[in-house]
Amino acid sequence: QRRSFLEAVSLTGLTALTAQSAQAFEVDPNRDISTGNFDCLLDLPPITPGCVRLYLCRHGQTENNRLRKMQGARVDPEINKNGYEQAERLGMAVGKLIESDTIHAPTLVAHSKLLRAKETSAILADAANSVLKGKQEPVHLYG
Repeated sequence: QRRSFLEAVSLTGLTALTAQSAQAFEVDPNRDISTGNFDCLLDLPPITPGCVRLYLCRHGQTENNRLRKMQGARVDPEINKNGYEQAERLGMAVGKLIESDTIHAPTLVAHSKLLRAKETSAILADAANSVLKGKQEPVHLYG
């Protein structure tokens, strides 16, 4: 059974925030993030010949996101602990996708000039490459 897009995205912990749920984004330092369904991207339908698949991912959570503050391009906060975990889990899922070698997987991670995007993509690439353990072409950063 194929998972929905929202189920696949939930592995990064991205959910709509309410004032009451903001506390839920506090990260337990003893929590094991290696558990979870990191095979969720393997359920995507095959790529049509002559086409490419583009994966779009939002940056990891920042403190401003957690507090529901507007940030935009003029405010450039770093990601928080939860954002780091989100990026790491996404990287693990991308690593599993590459490791499966069953579909065309990403080999390049591009990001904007914003700090939160750079941090998220660097963590994603590191996590994906740690899953691969040098067995395949590493994920490269561009930005």
